[in-house]
Amino acid sequence: MLTDTALPSEPDSVQAGRRLFAVNCAICHGAHGDGKGEAASRLKTQPRDLTRGVYKFRSTGSSQPPTDDDLARTIALGIPSTAMVPQGDLGDARIRSLVDYIKTLSDKFSKKPSPRPLLIPPPPANNKAALAAGRKLYQESGCVECHGVSARGDGPSASKLSIKPADLTRRPLKSGANAKDIVRTIL
Repeated sequence: MLTDTALPSEPDSVQAGRRLFAVNCAICHGAHGDGKGEAASRLKTQPRDLTRGVYKFRSTGSSQPPTDDDLARTIALGIPSTAMVPQGDLGDARIRSLVDYIKTLSDKFSKKPSPRPLLIPPPPANNKAALAAGRKLYQESGCVECHGVSARGDGPSASKLSIKPADLTRRPLKSGANAKDIVRTIL
């Protein structure tokens, strides 16, 4: 079990994050962040193994760790349709302490330079031409194969996949529903 005992060289923020993790996160993510908490076996969506340093909701490029803001956003907003409930009530400072501690669980955060978010352009005008271009790109990029023509997660390959494709017509989307969130998810 995680203890309140701080390591001598840990910054205060990491020590505070360690305590917060023990109280708020370890029940699902495990005392060591390995996703094997006491409640994990009872959850439909398994908690993330934070020791691997692999995150789905991030604004960084492929194989890069998330930014501190990415981790803070996930903690604050939670992940809809999972046991990862919003923790925004902890406040910004405490969430930042949790981020500092979580980053100690995987060496992926120390092996690389600080990740930089991908640049997300402003959304195009919402007009018929942009919608037609988006529809064409959706089809040409193969999105239809998994998500289906109507984006309901019922494409021809959907039944063969171990993880069911998202129904993109339903809200809330796990990583957010505004244009910037959707582009970040696709990138």
